[in-house]
Amino acid sequence: MISFFPFLFIIFPTEFTSFYQDQQSIKTEKKTPQSIILSQEKIQSFQLTILYYPLAETEETNFGERLQEAKHIFPYCFMVSNQKGLTYVILFSQQTDENGKNHFYFLVNSVSTTPKEQIQIQFTGDITEHRALELIRKGNDPKAEIRKHSNQQQLFYFHKTYTIIPFLDIKKELVNTILTKLY
Repeated sequence: MISFFPFLFIIFPTEFTSFYQDQQSIKTEKKTPQSIILSQEKIQSFQLTILYYPLAETEETNFGERLQEAKHIFPYCFMVSNQKGLTYVILFSQQTDENGKNHFYFLVNSVSTTPKEQIQIQFTGDITEHRALELIRKGNDPKAEIRKHSNQQQLFYFHKTYTIIPFLDIKKELVNTILTKLY
């Protein structure tokens, strides 16, 4: 397991670090999560490395807090490199408005320029695929499971149903929409 997390601190020391720490604080002590490399591949003229950031380990967390973490802490980091080196760090972000509607974004951070770009993307769902799997593995709800309903997968977690956003759909959107625009 390789972690690029310290590398991100060097690139975006104030914005990313303070945001991530704010997102991870729940009143209990947590271990800093280590990233997991999901894939490294060459696409057109660039190298794409995709990282997954698991939820931090907690001593005590109630259902509501754990679910909020699972939905709103960046699950994926996409590192885009070319022959000269790292060019973009793109985070997948989920936000819920006051009406409970989910909104999804790619937060595009260029290594060479200061302005960040937030690009809204259209997804229908409540939680990412890897987060759903992680919640099941953690065992907080022994009855948690993923079921297929129509053409969608759903997470059943503490007697509620959440629609899962497939990882491959997120990756496809990143490559087709965002990276095509950048390169």
